[in-house]
Amino acid sequence: MAVLFRKNKDFAVVVEAMKRHDIPVEVANVGGLLSVPEVAELRAWLTVLDRPEDSAALAELLFGSHFRLGLADLAPLSRWAADADDSDDREEPQPVTLLEALDAVEGIPGLRAEAVAALVRFREIYRHLLSESQGLSLVETCRLVLDLTRAWQDIEALPTSARLTARLNIYRFLDLAEDWSPLRGRPSLGAFLAYLDAMEEEPADELDSAHLSGEEAVTLVTVHRAKGLEWDTVALPAVVQDNFPSKTRQFPDPDRFPEEVPTGLRIDAEQLPNDPEERKDHLRERHDKQEWRVAYVAITRAKRKLFVSGAYWYGLPEPTKRPKKPSKLFEIVAAHPHSRSEGTVDPGPRPEILRPRQVDPAPDPIFPRGWEAAIRDAISQPETVDARAEELGVEKEYRRVVEDIREQLFRLAEPGESPTEEPGRTVSVTGLVTYAQCPKRFYWTDVDPLPRRPNPAALRGSEIHRRIELHQLGQVPFEEFDEGLYDAVGEGGTGGVGFAAYESSRFAEHKAALVEAAFSLDLETDYVVRGRIDAVYCDGPRWEVVDFKSGKPSEDPARIVQLQAYGVAATRVDFGLPRPEDLRLTFAYLGGGLHEETIEADREWIEQAEGSLIDLTSRIDRQEFDETPGDWCRSCDFLRFCGPGRAWLEEH
Repeated sequence: MAVLFRKNKDFAVVVEAMKRHDIPVEVANVGGLLSVPEVAELRAWLTVLDRPEDSAALAELLFGSHFRLGLADLAPLSRWAADADDSDDREEPQPVTLLEALDAVEGIPGLRAEAVAALVRFREIYRHLLSESQGLSLVETCRLVLDLTRAWQDIEALPTSARLTARLNIYRFLDLAEDWSPLRGRPSLGAFLAYLDAMEEEPADELDSAHLSGEEAVTLVTVHRAKGLEWDTVALPAVVQDNFPSKTRQFPDPDRFPEEVPTGLRIDAEQLPNDPEERKDHLRERHDKQEWRVAYVAITRAKRKLFVSGAYWYGLPEPTKRPKKPSKLFEIVAAHPHSRSEGTVDPGPRPEILRPRQVDPAPDPIFPRGWEAAIRDAISQPETVDARAEELGVEKEYRRVVEDIREQLFRLAEPGESPTEEPGRTVSVTGLVTYAQCPKRFYWTDVDPLPRRPNPAALRGSEIHRRIELHQLGQVPFEEFDEGLYDAVGEGGTGGVGFAAYESSRFAEHKAALVEAAFSLDLETDYVVRGRIDAVYCDGPRWEVVDFKSGKPSEDPARIVQLQAYGVAATRVDFGLPRPEDLRLTFAYLGGGLHEETIEADREWIEQAEGSLIDLTSRIDRQEFDETPGDWCRSCDFLRFCGPGRAWLEEH
């Protein structure tokens, strides 16, 4: 069973409800995973290893169950660090951090004996981690932290459902650390933490499919990461207005947002209306179409049962001013003849507060009336903040923090040269095909991306692949309740002609063993090639790997790279099936009737294919991005920036 979310913000309430009912859960999204206690603690350890000045991460660990300290225990440490700082006499301030203060913890006055013992124990673990983690990979560092902090023993002591939940969430984080790679440069702890920070502050739609453990637990995942996955039972919560489908609050209009590419320089400028209001309507329509595609994905993840629900009141800690109404998606599902309503209730009066159950915090020795009251006092009586900082003996640290914040708010960084970084260590199969065609085109799509115009042909291809996937999974394509809402492909058809060619082919008569099979292929160049195979048909040890093309046969020699990647993946990657002893690779062109191109891939062919992939990724690693003009220039989005391409077209 799975619970699919449109937005990460809806995870917390459901996770809390699952805990109350002793139901094990598996969080499959980075945004939701970071709030899980066992993952949050592991992340805090990684943070203090990479950012020793991060007092918030240090405090999170010291306040946790392992050390059980409070704010009153850290106050003497903070005062000692402030007094030890003699930076007023230096041109550049060098404040003493709380972590550095631990070196002198035995001599700091005002600390309880129990607090000193806990801080010494933390210091020893930290020093050991700092020493042993040098040269380790991200996942090895994570495992080292778990071992030294005895996290596994703590997890095993939990009740059954809580133990399974904690173990699955830790495994999920370890998988993330092992698979993650930056867009540019080599993986590092600092870059990984920056990625986690970005996912927490502005959770993006993670485009890769989630990888599930198969354990008996309820999967919690966003709809975007559920693509290609199925469950017998699926629940969709928070299907209310402005949430699912979501409402666009800002439009990427360059006239309003200076960070957007100016309209005149955009490749799709011809598709955008000149009038600002018309452009706003155009962007809203584009957003609405995308939301209904997401809704389609959500509904078709259920094999047998689909539960759709919503509530009138949302918002933490205070609910919304007015009750939410059911969304159009909710109404469509409710009106379906096979739907069964469990009943609705009146919204009732607005609740005063909505908040997940939490443990009461310890009294705050610095802000006895609480942080919220302290902030309100600071707004109404700013002079009281200076007096309170002086009273606590932290006036120097307070002034420094104020100046730092002022600098961040009111000063721009000095312009400088952008550092030259290596390209990322992950490349898609599509990217390799593009590189084989024209390295410069790959540079503008994958390394330093430029805007690209909408591609109706690609949308039609997606429509055909969607229908083939549903056919192979034994599902009837989801009937559009309103023509044009789902998988809109523009003027030029919905891909029905190509799908008709598929229906009359031998591929439609047999059930594929694998459909939309994602893979990650490790090469000797330390690159990982990622892709997704349309279909794999098996007859005992004989495999036929098929890639469906919505267009007509092509003479482009670069297209063979796609079959090379699929062939090597079929023999190297574990797809959960016995490895093939006999392998065929087929392009099935569906445009204008079925046309097949098949390669019999023996061991020699596979070795040559792997050598070709290694050569391509080695050239990417050497940053060889020269222009290679050819027929593909006729449809290139970047022709206006490419002199050799324009020259080739003039000659041909």
